[in-house]
Amino acid sequence: MKRFVFLGVLIFLCSGVFALSGVSPGSYEINYDGVFSGDFVFEFVFDKGVEAELYVDGDLAEYVSLDKEKLIGGGKVTASLSLPEEVDSPGVNRIRIGARQISSGEGGIGIVSDVRGIIKVNIPYPGKYVELDLNAPNANVGEFVNLSLTIFNRGEENVSVDSMIQIFKDGEFLETIEFEDKKVISLDSVTLDYALDTSEYSPGDYTATALVNYSGAELARDDNPFKLGEFLIKIVNYTQEVNEDKLSRFLVEVESFYNDPIGGLYASLEISGNEEAGFISPTIKLNPWSKGTLEGFVDVSELGGETFEAELTIYYGNESVSEKVSVVILKGKDSILFWVLLSSLVILGLLIWRVWVFVKRTRKKKKK
Repeated sequence: MKRFVFLGVLIFLCSGVFALSGVSPGSYEINYDGVFSGDFVFEFVFDKGVEAELYVDGDLAEYVSLDKEKLIGGGKVTASLSLPEEVDSPGVNRIRIGARQISSGEGGIGIVSDVRGIIKVNIPYPGKYVELDLNAPNANVGEFVNLSLTIFNRGEENVSVDSMIQIFKDGEFLETIEFEDKKVISLDSVTLDYALDTSEYSPGDYTATALVNYSGAELARDDNPFKLGEFLIKIVNYTQEVNEDKLSRFLVEVESFYNDPIGGLYASLEISGNEEAGFISPTIKLNPWSKGTLEGFVDVSELGGETFEAELTIYYGNESVSEKVSVVILKGKDSILFWVLLSSLVILGLLIWRVWVFVKRTRKKKKK
């Protein structure tokens, strides 16, 4: 019963943390090319009865006004943006329209939760200016890597772009993908796509580099690393020491080099000279490019010596990887405690004996 009461109190105390749950839409985006005036409506979703204060911060916040100061139980907020003829803030400006729940208690006033919507204002740079966003996702060898290059014209003038993507592996140049020339108007963008065939590539780490020459004078660049995987699991680490007098946990850390999940993965430990002391672990599932831990238990109470030799094998799919391992056998804590206690008793006995001898000699001298 006490557990249920404690759980109820805990939920009650923590409920405020999740009181503000979201805002819709998450963002707006506009291109500024002179005087601008407009309204943006955000709808905040709260728990019933929750009170939150509204605020504006970020770039260009001084040009925004809200139609209310707080909300109770959620609701709509209108943010009015009024920009002058000239704004000296080129690039992407982000105005945050937020709602935060404030709590007060013994520790003072603090923010319990905070939800924000965004107004993005794109203000052109003087003259010509281009920014790039290159996306090169991971894949497995033999699959296509879907390269995507978005070219943003952040300048006041229209530009013509000459674009290419170069592929490197460990710093070594492999190939160039060239695109047709494109025209990008001010504050607009174009996206170039290419399916890179990796059938002749090997597993490993790569870099895609986008180079865009615009209007024959300026050069923009963006790099994006990506990986090509293979159906491979490696043993990263394993337990190096176990206790001699009890069942010991044995952990094996493994890593996946594949761009897809691998399920049904398990470990086997076969100890030389004692098959029953080893184990077969439960199965786990590894996400792409992730690490995981397999767990088993070993009993080395029947083994002699200070170490034991074993073969550690990881099974996955129709593949396996093995490694010869040497593990140290530690003396149990009970044995150590026994010797510590025995040594303490011996020392204590010697001290008592010395005191008794000293007292006896002192008495003899007094009698004389």
